[in-house]
Amino acid sequence: MNDHPTKICDTYKQTKVRCDECMDAETEIDFWHECYNGKHSNPEDCPTWYDWCNCGLTMAEDIEYLRGQRNGLREELLEIVEQNKEMKQLLKTILETDCLPHWAYERDVIDEESIADMVRRFVKESN
Repeated sequence: MNDHPTKICDTYKQTKVRCDECMDAETEIDFWHECYNGKHSNPEDCPTWYDWCNCGLTMAEDIEYLRGQRNGLREELLEIVEQNKEMKQLLKTILETDCLPHWAYERDVIDEESIADMVRRFVKESN
């Protein structure tokens, strides 16, 4: 395969004359058709190989895979956001209804903040 298509040939761009390395029109059509529609497993068969096949079909599959990953992560994020809202409401309810046991109000010697203080701070900051 000739790796010098006319569309990227500097000689052709400047002079509009094909150099000896330029592809003829039919070969160039085949080259670009293979680029747009190809999927290859080795560099010898692929006209756009750079660490892997960069042809249209391969790229389309990669894009579809990445979109699937993105959509899956979006669903997980929405679920976490919803759980976070529910947890905020639960902590607010616990604080407002005085459901914390007596020991939750005792300050921790190391952090000097009780569980009740942490809940109170979280509820205040999340509003």
